[in-house]
Amino acid sequence: MNKSSLLNLLLILVVAAGAFWMWNSVAAPGIAPIAPEAVPTGDSEGAELIEEIAARGTGESTDDPLPEGLQRMVLEQAGGGNTRSLVLQVWEGRRGVPAAEADVFILDGFEGPELTDPFAQHWSSLAEDRGQRFTADVRGRVELPAIQEWAIVTAQRPGSYGFAKLGPDHRDVETITLRADETVTVLVVDGEGRPAAGVPVGVLQQVPVYEDFEKQMEQWKQLEQAMADVERSVKENPGQRERAAARVQGIRERQARLKGALTDAKAQLQKVGKKAQAAKKAQAALSKPKATIQAELRAQRRTDEKGLAVFRHFQEYRHQPEKGWATEQADQFAAALLMPLQQPVTRAFAGRPVSAETIELRLPPTGSLALRTVDRDGRPFTQPVQVDLRVQGAEAVPWTQVRSRKELDEEWIELPFVGLGVQLTVDCQLELGFRWVAPPIAGPNGAGERMEADLVVAPDAGMLYGRLVDAVGEPLAGVEPSFQISSSSEQSAGRRLTLDKAGRFHLPHLGDDGLQAPFRLEIRRDDLRPSAGLAMIVPQLPARHVTVLGDLRIEALGQITHGTVVDDRGEPVSGVTVQLQQEREITGRRPRLEFVDEKFVATRTDDDGEFELFGELELGRHRLRTQSQDHFPLESADVRQGDRVDLELLRNSKVVGTALVPDWMPRGSVQVQLELAADPGQRRQDRLLGKGGETYLFFDWVEPGVYNLALTVQDFPDPFLRVDGFEITPGQQGVHPRLQDLNLGAYLFQFDVAAVDERGQPINPEGPLLAKVVRPDGRSGFVGFKFVKGGRVQILNTTSQLEVRPFSPGYMADATVLGPGRSEVRYLRIPPVELQLPGFRELVGTALVTLSVEIVGDSSLPDDLETWDQRSGRFAQWYRDSRSFSAQLRGGDFARVQLMLDGRYQVTARLASRVKKVRPVPVDLGEIEVSLVPGTGPLEVRVNFDPAAVQAAAAELARREAGG
Repeated sequence: MNKSSLLNLLLILVVAAGAFWMWNSVAAPGIAPIAPEAVPTGDSEGAELIEEIAARGTGESTDDPLPEGLQRMVLEQAGGGNTRSLVLQVWEGRRGVPAAEADVFILDGFEGPELTDPFAQHWSSLAEDRGQRFTADVRGRVELPAIQEWAIVTAQRPGSYGFAKLGPDHRDVETITLRADETVTVLVVDGEGRPAAGVPVGVLQQVPVYEDFEKQMEQWKQLEQAMADVERSVKENPGQRERAAARVQGIRERQARLKGALTDAKAQLQKVGKKAQAAKKAQAALSKPKATIQAELRAQRRTDEKGLAVFRHFQEYRHQPEKGWATEQADQFAAALLMPLQQPVTRAFAGRPVSAETIELRLPPTGSLALRTVDRDGRPFTQPVQVDLRVQGAEAVPWTQVRSRKELDEEWIELPFVGLGVQLTVDCQLELGFRWVAPPIAGPNGAGERMEADLVVAPDAGMLYGRLVDAVGEPLAGVEPSFQISSSSEQSAGRRLTLDKAGRFHLPHLGDDGLQAPFRLEIRRDDLRPSAGLAMIVPQLPARHVTVLGDLRIEALGQITHGTVVDDRGEPVSGVTVQLQQEREITGRRPRLEFVDEKFVATRTDDDGEFELFGELELGRHRLRTQSQDHFPLESADVRQGDRVDLELLRNSKVVGTALVPDWMPRGSVQVQLELAADPGQRRQDRLLGKGGETYLFFDWVEPGVYNLALTVQDFPDPFLRVDGFEITPGQQGVHPRLQDLNLGAYLFQFDVAAVDERGQPINPEGPLLAKVVRPDGRSGFVGFKFVKGGRVQILNTTSQLEVRPFSPGYMADATVLGPGRSEVRYLRIPPVELQLPGFRELVGTALVTLSVEIVGDSSLPDDLETWDQRSGRFAQWYRDSRSFSAQLRGGDFARVQLMLDGRYQVTARLASRVKKVRPVPVDLGEIEVSLVPGTGPLEVRVNFDPAAVQAAAAELARREAGG
């Protein structure tokens, strides 16, 4: 096996593991159309508010998150706010033990900096400090206010604590289990034993780090699937385009992090030789996760004026033990100074239980480091800069890395605690995402020394430097204009910069950013009306050079276009995004002309539906594109400078229905298909959604028209329920009268079948259960259904009777007709059949002999096996294969086979050589009659073969051996 084949084999194994699935056991044949006069009518009822999310999961659950469009509709019906209260059950130590009179705090929709500050107390403490307080009753229960956004819920009693993060889609009753509350206190003193204030301190835990190639590959495939789901969602729901952009960015960042690990694993495979054994060893090594124990930073604080760093609710920072993680490793913690030092300062402590004693750390002599940010030419760089400093050398521990930043108009980056004599590596980043690595910097040499150094910002990039002034020449201090660089064919990513107190800016770029000279720089202020800005030609954008633009005057821009946006009723629409697009040449493998958004040239309509766009059009074609959460997008005809453009948008319509689902029906197995009546090829498919006891069917972004709806059960091709010819009008939002409270249980019957042996004990038959189903056109046929663990299978059918024919090797069962509900099918054990062939071995010598027996004539196996999909096709093939069985001839001239049907069988022997690559020789041994009796011993059947025919076959095998 070569290296490429090895890699492909491993990838196939990973994909196969990820695609493992259980046999589905649900079917529902037949069509049951709803007559229009039989459809219930009425207005849609309001339902519980659901948290707004852009995508939903695919797993079956009691409450599935609802699509954004349905959430918004439900919110509007509920009066614009969530009114669903939350009942919280608080347990003490373990479930079932009420935490009577526990204090409960809830904080809804908090967005403060404490959520991202790494030195802040655990964020669950925010509820204690700023939330509403309640008290649980003697049962440990308390009713809390409705959650509008997302809430931190904290519960505590003396010595115990717990919390949860909840959204509006919470269950009716949520639980919190209190655990022992812990506090870790660290004292930092200097060399003379005096408290040291402002010192960064962290708590470390020894945790296992796994390198699992298969899991990484599975994660990669999940990210690819997530990206495909986002693209499909945007295509079906154009109004979610803006929301999807952030999700796409997050997926790409996670893919970038995984790519390095996968590249390393691939390199390991490519080092493997061509020997199959070496390949297997490499595959096994990669498939088994490897763990190394590493110190992981769990929490950090700065000491107060008494030198104390207090870690409240320490148990919430503990990484919980995983399978295979030794208890002694899970209990290893350490307090550490978080600063670049020649030798790290730590002190270990036990984590279970945490000691109440204060942990003391001694601060070694340190100095400080001040970095002055400048550009290549030495000018002060006043925009924000972030740096990560770490001690040079492979032995440097990660928790000694320090992150610091300077804000706008600050000149220095100050680092107060730096070890003496250290060499520091500096990783730098701008708010624009631009990164670089600065040359190593030497730390201070003496205690208390302040070492100063210049930090050149983005030395390998080009920069535009200038100052923006208004119409009378006054600097524009603190404003945030947008900057856009473009050429005649393409444009770079737009950027926004906040100007310093003198109106100055540094705009870094990578040479020409892949564009072709000359370049056009556009600066805009869209916070004004009319918009202000300028456009200018920049001949070159050289790398490693600061291009000084001087003072740039920002003045009011001319009007590009204006107009009004109305809906299909002629009513003005406010809040619609109107985006200017320009046709540009897209380079790459498939060059083409395409309309792309002009960065920053967009606006929203006002309350009267009116809009204006300001700026200066470049040469080329331009148009407007609209975007709204409630209307279909629209592209206008070509737009020229000064044109008035009035746009009419089609209101978005939704197909919404409710369904009554019986308890025995798995909601996730029901598929809903929507098709345009005039063009059935235009169809969409989704599944039922559930929330708060309600079950919905829902399709968003549906154009007006006449539609048909069909409900099917998973893995069965025919709808069990259809609603044909219902009309969707522009702007339809609520539950459609013809889709309200569809009673799915009225069209399906459930058959819950258990397999038992002759003593009534559950068994798990090897063979699928054959059930006779009726198709919409009246045809009937048998379909196989796999028993799940425990010997049960659930079948859904449109008729109240179900004919089944059980078959399984080693068992015999009678065909029967079942009624709805729970039933048992009794399988009787039958003996194996011993084929006696006296004298056969003497005739064939050392040849390998395989006997096959195949039923002939009529059998109880049905011929009308349905094969409408892969699953039913596999089951049908299983039964076709069950007509024949094979066994090896043993030394005593007999072979044992396990049959499952009475009848006549053709017996054939296959003589094979012990020499490889010699074709075997078949020989017909005649027919036998088999009558199986349950509960008896092995059935002996003599095979009356023709010795001359066997001798001739043995001679032919010998001839082939000699020739081969």
